[in-house]
Amino acid sequence: MNMQDKREVEIRRRAWSMLYHLDRTISLLVGRPASISDAHTDTRMPANLDDDELEGDFDPAGHPLTKPTVYSYVIVR
Repeated sequence: MNMQDKREVEIRRRAWSMLYHLDRTISLLVGRPASISDAHTDTRMPANLDDDELEGDFDPAGHPLTKPTVYSYVIVR
């Protein structure tokens, strides 16, 4: 996988993760069932990387969760 493909995959994972969590949050606030069924998603969580780390060559596995980044909270919630 080339560098642009890795970056594109990671950006899409991040967008999906944010939409998934937004769906869950809104459903809790309005008292309605979630729109996105867990049975219909198998996307991996985003990598534990800061946004600026996606600019160069990066490891798609990310950092261990013991190293806090902006996305650490998104991953563990």
